[in-house]
Amino acid sequence: MGGEHRAEKIPWIPIILATILLSAVAQSWVFLMGPMKAFYGLGIVLCSIALSTSFYIYHVLLAAITQLTGSKWLASKLTPENILYIYIIGSCITWYVAAVGGYVTGTHFQFVGSRIIDTERSLKYIPSSFLAPSPEVCKLAFPGGNPVPWGEWIPFIVFWWLHLYGVGLLFTATATILRKDWIDVERVPFQQAMILYEFIRRMPT
Repeated sequence: MGGEHRAEKIPWIPIILATILLSAVAQSWVFLMGPMKAFYGLGIVLCSIALSTSFYIYHVLLAAITQLTGSKWLASKLTPENILYIYIIGSCITWYVAAVGGYVTGTHFQFVGSRIIDTERSLKYIPSSFLAPSPEVCKLAFPGGNPVPWGEWIPFIVFWWLHLYGVGLLFTATATILRKDWIDVERVPFQQAMILYEFIRRMPT
């Protein structure tokens, strides 16, 4: 008989807090990069294969800091489990800090911008209020200091929330269906995780 396996308790609170903190830091970094943000940001830098630096940069930084400082405490925290948690955090926030198609520069905000930049054409080809509010409402949002007309923004917020999370749910469901055949049976390697796998495999025990 095999040994008894104990389910590990996932540290949800630190994961959520780290995700929020790193999202703010990473998005600030994207803005500071200026015109080069599409290439040196912390989100998607190669959109054709969805390659992101956020998958690995935090591991590299932590390893470098641990090596430079010689901190035994940090070294003790670089366990395979924590490295996996950091990978999950990076893979989650990368879609919201991407300079090409991320949360701030995504399609929904491009629709809002079109209401101001090219109002006539925007109203002609994007007439629905749930895709973008009226030009008057959009113009009020940019200078700030104005009361928020929630009645105009709620349809926009609800539609794009359902759109973004609906797509996420679709791919999560698809991955769940295919997971057993791809991972357990065929053992298809996930290319974007191979660097992390090698990182963990070569760790001294």
